[in-house]
Amino acid sequence: LLDRPLAPGALPHVAVTWFGGEPLLERERIEELQPRLTALGSERGALVTAKVSTNGAGLDEEFCRFAKRHALFISLSTDGCPEAQDRGRPTRAGGPSAALVERALAA
Repeated sequence: LLDRPLAPGALPHVAVTWFGGEPLLERERIEELQPRLTALGSERGALVTAKVSTNGAGLDEEFCRFAKRHALFISLSTDGCPEAQDRGRPTRAGGPSAALVERALAA
């Protein structure tokens, strides 16, 4: 990436997406690696952007503050209205998940 010719003043850009299953099950790893990725990009003259795609079950205000500090975009995945969400994405225990999405959206 850093060997490609760029327009004058342009930075190489690396886009990271944390996804697959539920990435916030590995929340500690994201909190460890995201700042390191940003710092590494800065050291090498590259812009690093990142997002996490989550169902919201593990999203809370603390992680939202972390995301804001580290410019981590949060993509909240939902199946639509509460009834569709509960039917399509039950919790691990088989319960409803719409309230979790609402809580995540508020955070």
